[in-house]
Amino acid sequence: MKKTNNKQIFEPYFNPVGHIYETPDGRRLDSVTQILKSELGLWQFGTRDAAERGTRVHLACQYIDEERLSWDSVSEIDLPYVENYMKAKEDFQLEIFQNEIKRYHNIYLYAGMIDKIGLVRGVPHIIDIKTGAKNKSYKWQLAAYVKLWEQEILNTLPTMCLYLHPDGYATEFCNDCREPWMEFLALLSAFNVKKKYGFLPKQKGE
Repeated sequence: MKKTNNKQIFEPYFNPVGHIYETPDGRRLDSVTQILKSELGLWQFGTRDAAERGTRVHLACQYIDEERLSWDSVSEIDLPYVENYMKAKEDFQLEIFQNEIKRYHNIYLYAGMIDKIGLVRGVPHIIDIKTGAKNKSYKWQLAAYVKLWEQEILNTLPTMCLYLHPDGYATEFCNDCREPWMEFLALLSAFNVKKKYGFLPKQKGE
């Protein structure tokens, strides 16, 4: 019997205003970040300034990967973070193939944006950039991203979480996401039950 290749690209429609994901046929999708914030009580995690800095640093790192960063555009506050990304790229021989990859899961119907897909010392990885402190929720976030990408390549990739700080960088690697994936599914199930019966807390603007 001839083998069939079932890999597909499940790319959602994304509206940056409100950070809204939808399937191509218009079904609203909850994001990995939204699910984790709700279930782990992380709505107040971090400050507005830190979030805005993270956005700027992410964009600068993307422009570095695409070889189109204007260093004059990097603020004095952000510069150490961006320079440490350059150092990490050199130390780990990072070769980035794609940035800001938006996907949704065709079965579990959640969506997310993967920071980077690339080589870490010659080995394909899912790479996530953080500009704040370490948090236990990141292992569940990355496990959810692994499963988003797995649909497309029919293979599981290891992950690299790269923490950029003004005075250096740190890394966390995961080669086996099975346990955090099962834990993420438990959080997703609880989130969906609360959503179904109206028990999700409303946030400002809702």
